[in-house]
Amino acid sequence: MRDYGLIACLVVNIAAGRIVEGTHRLWSMEFSLSPWPRTTPRPPRNGGKNACAILLAALALSFLTSPLAAQERAAPPRFHSRAIRVQPLDPVGDRMPAPWLTHGPTTSRPIASISKLMALMVVLDRDLERDGLTKVIASDHRWTRSGARSRLAIGHAYRNRDLVTAALMSSDNRAVMALGRAVGLPRADFASAMNRKAQKLGLKRSRFKEPTGLSYGNVSSPEGVLITLRAALDYPPIRAATSANATTIRPAGRPRSGRQYVNTNRLVRWGVPGILGGKTGYNRKAGHCLTFAMEVDGQRVGVAILGAPSRERLFRDAKVIAQWIPRESRRRRAESP
Repeated sequence: MRDYGLIACLVVNIAAGRIVEGTHRLWSMEFSLSPWPRTTPRPPRNGGKNACAILLAALALSFLTSPLAAQERAAPPRFHSRAIRVQPLDPVGDRMPAPWLTHGPTTSRPIASISKLMALMVVLDRDLERDGLTKVIASDHRWTRSGARSRLAIGHAYRNRDLVTAALMSSDNRAVMALGRAVGLPRADFASAMNRKAQKLGLKRSRFKEPTGLSYGNVSSPEGVLITLRAALDYPPIRAATSANATTIRPAGRPRSGRQYVNTNRLVRWGVPGILGGKTGYNRKAGHCLTFAMEVDGQRVGVAILGAPSRERLFRDAKVIAQWIPRESRRRRAESP
């Protein structure tokens, strides 16, 4: 279908060229400085071609303004990521709306640090004392040393609200382990609590081996990721941490030792309108992953992007989808009875 749109655009361009050429010739005949003036201008030799060009242009423009062409223009291009799902998050009655877009397999696959959304829901469900202090200890490093470098210093205490921000905004693995200890959850019990929470949310194809997302055994489907995201956005601390651009986190009693944290979600840093929150993730088997929600025309739309080959291609897909969602929303509203 996209080829027909390109053909129509080509026809318009050719026709427009014919019309301009014919107009130029008419202008030249009427205002010529030739020593052989004519009393009556000769009709252009390509008059028939110009008429045909005008007809072709009209036909092409009628195609480009048709509902079929509008639907084609609303469709996103090809993607780099392995699996994508775009779906409104707000239920209609007791059912979730149908997805607007699915791409790739719908089966479970590793989701890396998107797991932290589930982990932080479990922590907040246990009445985390957000203004309390928790010390980062050596075991926090030992369990997470295979992941990205942490900026939380071992032996220093941090406010729990700052640990929540570090875990979600910049995906700090030590912060997640410290928060588990803050609410009395050792590593093994932490994963069990996450699986119980997943069952409560109706996630039959989601499993968690540990809380940070470093394990390849933390898996979910694109649909399961969006169910998790919808539930996580009901927690104000999660929503605030994942939608903020950047912040500075300082150890308790050390006001000059602050570290700058920026959001790993580039859509937030780019200032894309309507972003409500989300989470990035990466490990070797999961690839680069992202889930986010945006508000468009008064409704929340969730996006799950899993298995991109690079961070650049992940956010290329994310940017395309974020630009497509408002167009698709307008198209659906225009077609609704």
